This record gives sequence, structure tokens and C-alpha cells, in this order.
Amino acid sequence: MGGVLTLVLFLVPVLEITLLLLLAELLPLISLFTLCGVTAGAGWWFMRGEDFSLWTLIETELQNRRLPTEELLNDFLLWICGMLLVVPGVVTDALGFLLLVPVCREELAKWIRQQMRGYLHRHHS
Repeated sequence: MGGVLTLVLFLVPVLEITLLLLLAELLPLISLFTLCGVTAGAGWWFMRGEDFSLWTLIETELQNRRLPTEELLNDFLLWICGMLLVVPGVVTDALGFLLLVPVCREELAKWIRQQMRGYLHRHHS
């Protein structure tokens, strides 16, 4: 898992920079900066009022052998959406906008809950 994470942390910025450089050739620079600014502003809007305490709440639920509520997971995914939009780049923006789609967010939340259920079953049985 650590090797995959290292690879992702290396490849995503390389991909983002490459795509931004390609876009800079196609779009006026002011348009590119405006696009980055607008998506960062949208991301900030989704993150407002929330902080990393959402992760602490999820962790606490798991430590108490409970699955986080759907509402808590939804809020956390919207916060992640905001983080992805704040980071300049095409791929992160696309993933952030994907999390704005309720069906995508619900399916991801279901998958996360299944993973958490498996974790609780393996570690707290």
C-alpha cells in the first residue's frame, strides 16, 4: 500500500503540471488563472465551517466499534471535494466536481462504509 501511495503522490503532481502546461498553450493565461481561482474559491466554499475534525469524528466512531453515520460521511466527502477543488489542477478538479454529483458521492460513501464494516469485523470480532 505504501508503494502505491508513493507512486500516486509522485504521478498526480506530474500529471497535473503536464495538463496545466498543455492548457496554457490552448487558453489565454488569464483564463487559466481565472479557472484556477474560481475552482479554488468553490473548494474553499465547500470547506468553510469544517475542518479536519470530521476525520477525528470518523476515527472515534470506528474506535467505538460503530460505523460513521451517512451524514458524517457525506460531510467528510464534501470536505474532500473542497480540498480537491482548492488544489490547482485538472485531475483534482475533475475528481472534486465528481464528488459534487450526489450519486457518485453516495456510491463512494457506500464503498467506504463496506470497507469500514470489514475493518470493524476483522479487528473487533
